[in-house]
Amino acid sequence: MTEFFQQFVAWTSAHPDWALVILFAVAGLDAIFIIGALVPAAVVLFGIGALVSLGTLDYLPAVAVAGAGAVAGDGLSFWLGRHYGERLFEWRVLRRYPDMIANGRRFFHDHGGKSVMLARFLGPVRALTPAIAGASGMKPWLFLLADSAAALPWAALFITPGVVFGASLGLASEVAGRLATLLLALVALLLCALWLTRLIL
Repeated sequence: MTEFFQQFVAWTSAHPDWALVILFAVAGLDAIFIIGALVPAAVVLFGIGALVSLGTLDYLPAVAVAGAGAVAGDGLSFWLGRHYGERLFEWRVLRRYPDMIANGRRFFHDHGGKSVMLARFLGPVRALTPAIAGASGMKPWLFLLADSAAALPWAALFITPGVVFGASLGLASEVAGRLATLLLALVALLLCALWLTRLIL
């Protein structure tokens, strides 16, 4: 396990751009309509933060890439809502969860444009609000402004604890052991999320 983690750290050090590509993809998937509810982005961002503490990645680029991925995913969800309108919420899968859609609609109508910013920090409505905003006719420029304002703080909020966690570990072997466990758990969660996504779709 320790050897695997050391190899992963070495690979990340040699290919930081690819690590950032993966980070962008995960942050984007986390924001896509419905699918985002199945993606453990928080775990990935925490793991990236731990790698930042080891010096394999830089903090600000990681936060920027995660924020950009979140905006891209939210933008796609907004476009889906704007393009398909109410038809988007009539999928057979969604008919099983009318309360979830109703709560998402109520949240958006209660808070208006602020809901886009608030939803980024609230897991249950994060994967719904951009699509609801698009279907409700929210102006694209206003959505992009609100979403962008929340994306970077969201990324920092989830990456920073990983940095603190990694920095707090004193012994190299302890770092390797704990982070290897974290990475294995991350892989298991990602595989589970992919399986559930395929099952639902």
